[in-house]
Amino acid sequence: AEQAVQASAALFSGELDLETPPEMPTKSVARTDVLERPILDALLASGLASSKADARRGIEGRGYYLNGQAIERVDATLGESDLHGPAEEPFVILRKGKKNYVRLVLSP
Repeated sequence: AEQAVQASAALFSGELDLETPPEMPTKSVARTDVLERPILDALLASGLASSKADARRGIEGRGYYLNGQAIERVDATLGESDLHGPAEEPFVILRKGKKNYVRLVLSP
């Protein structure tokens, strides 16, 4: 129960510990499908966006976040510097709005 309280506090305060993220949906994608590619591809792969147009609208409305920071540009790419976690299982945390989080794990 204590862990759930800490997870909720981290999620809702906006202070997300990227090294030990709270329980959240996890999706695994091929590294080549999203790394060094438009952020739109990662949003689509995560399931947070239903289409690239949906992702574009969300970014323009400042409704999507990467590792706790608002995604400000539609043409942004997901780079090595955005990855967290162990080298064998790097991940990013994507968020839509205030409550929809996905841990996107990049597999080799």
